[in-house]
Amino acid sequence: MDTKSAKKTNVVPLEQTVPAVRQSAGIAGFKIAKRITLPSLVLKENTPMALRIDDPFRISKWIDPDPKKAKEKPATICSVTNMQTGEVAVLLVPEVMHKNLDEAYPDNTYVGKVFGVQKLPKRPGKRYHDMEIAELEAE
Repeated sequence: MDTKSAKKTNVVPLEQTVPAVRQSAGIAGFKIAKRITLPSLVLKENTPMALRIDDPFRISKWIDPDPKKAKEKPATICSVTNMQTGEVAVLLVPEVMHKNLDEAYPDNTYVGKVFGVQKLPKRPGKRYHDMEIAELEAE
């Protein structure tokens, strides 16, 4: 008997056996008591977002196994809620955003506030992206 064909016929893709649980979907009769894992969010160029910062900036514990990146500073992260979609995620905080919010909101007073953020293209000769950041209020 060909074991390769037997394995192929017995394998059922995970997405067909386990329904996806998304932030917006929920499960009837239950509410989320505590999130254990969150998806990652990386800001994309020229894509404005309204984000509520849910906890203070912190240093990620994840270390890139690539030895070429071993000397790089660990990522700064925080939990955010996308106010347009309701999705909760872990934001990889750009350094420019980190420094500006720390300066404008001492002692982590940015937590709980909603910000309009947009990552702009790099200017020629610069190593970083400019950012547009504005505190937002509901109308």
